[in-house]
Amino acid sequence: EPDDTLVLQWGCGDGYVAVSFENSCGSFSDSAWVAVRDPLLTGPSRVSQTATGVLYTVEPVPASTYAWSVPPDAAVAEGQGTDAVRVDFGMEGGAVSVSVTNSCGVTEYTIPVTLSDTITIVDFETTSYPFSVFAGSTFETVENPSPDAVNPSATAGKTYKTEVTWAGIYADLGFNLDLDRHKKFLMSVYGPKTGQVLFKLEDNDGGTGQTAEVGANLTVINQWQELEFIFPDAATDLYDRITLFFDFGSAVKNFYHFDDILLVPYEIIDHAEDGLSAPGIRVYPNPFGDRLTVSADEQITRLEIYSMDGSMLTGRQYSAGQATLDVTGLPPGVYVLKVTSGNAKTGFVRVVKEE
Repeated sequence: EPDDTLVLQWGCGDGYVAVSFENSCGSFSDSAWVAVRDPLLTGPSRVSQTATGVLYTVEPVPASTYAWSVPPDAAVAEGQGTDAVRVDFGMEGGAVSVSVTNSCGVTEYTIPVTLSDTITIVDFETTSYPFSVFAGSTFETVENPSPDAVNPSATAGKTYKTEVTWAGIYADLGFNLDLDRHKKFLMSVYGPKTGQVLFKLEDNDGGTGQTAEVGANLTVINQWQELEFIFPDAATDLYDRITLFFDFGSAVKNFYHFDDILLVPYEIIDHAEDGLSAPGIRVYPNPFGDRLTVSADEQITRLEIYSMDGSMLTGRQYSAGQATLDVTGLPPGVYVLKVTSGNAKTGFVRVVKEE
C-alpha cells in the first residue's frame, strides 16, 4: 500500500532507492544513491605489554557470524564468536582481526596493534579502577573538560578536594607494581589552582604497612599538565595501592581532573660507566634537563659538575641523603658529576644534559 516511508532489508552492494508519487499537481519521481559501508572496527592500536582485558568491537551486521584472531602470544579472553572481544596481550604486537561471514561472503577487518613497555595503570577508557575516597573527597568518571595535545582523551577522572589538607582518593590495583625497571609514573592533571600533587604507593594486601610518596607541582591552571613522579628507591613487587592527593597541604576546596596514569621505564644510574667509580650513588634523570637529583647510601655533603677537560663548572654543599642540583646555566653536553658523601668518600658519574 502506498506510503511515505519505506523500510528495506539491504543486500550486499550499492544501489539506488527511487520513489514516484503524484498528486493534483502532477507526477514526480526522485532517487538517492545508497553506498554500502564497511562496519567500523574499534579498539586501541597501541597498548601496554601484558595488558589484559583490552576491548575490541565491530559494528553488528545482521545475520552474521564473527571469528576473531589475535597476535601469536595474545589470547581472546572472552567474546569469541560475538561482535566484541576482550584480548589479553603478551610481549609482541600484531594484528587484531575479525572475519565477518554472512550471505554477502567473508570480509576481514584489521587493527594493527603496537605494544609498548609503558604500563597503563589508568586511562578511563581501556583501563580503570574504582577509586575510593576519604576525608570528604568524591570521585567520578566524566567527559574530558578540555581535550588538547597533552590529553586528547574523551574521558577523565574527576575528584573534589575538600578543605581537609590531606583529603584524597585511592585505588587498589589487585597486583603488585613492578618497580624494578619501571620507576617513573606519569599523570595528566587539570585543575583551577597551582599546588602540590602527592602520589603515594602503599602495601595494602601484604600487611607490611610500607609506603613511598613523591610530590610534583601543578604549575598551570585550567589546562592539562603531565606530571612526573620518580621512585628511585621504592621496592618492587610490594605496592598494590596508589593514593592521590591534589593540592596537598592546602585547605582550599576545588575540583580536579586527572587522566593517563602510566608507569614507564626509567634508568636510575647506580654505577658509573667508562671506568668512573660511583658506589652506592643513584643519579636521575640522566640525561637531565635543568635539574639533576642524586641519592646515596650515605649523607651527601657536596655535588660538583666538571667539564670533560676537568674544569669545575658548578658546585654546592649539602647535608642530606638526597640532593638536587640546579644546572639551568649549563649548555647541552657530557659532564662528570662528583659526589662527596660521608667521611669524605667520593664517587664520579658521567652525566648528559639534553638540549
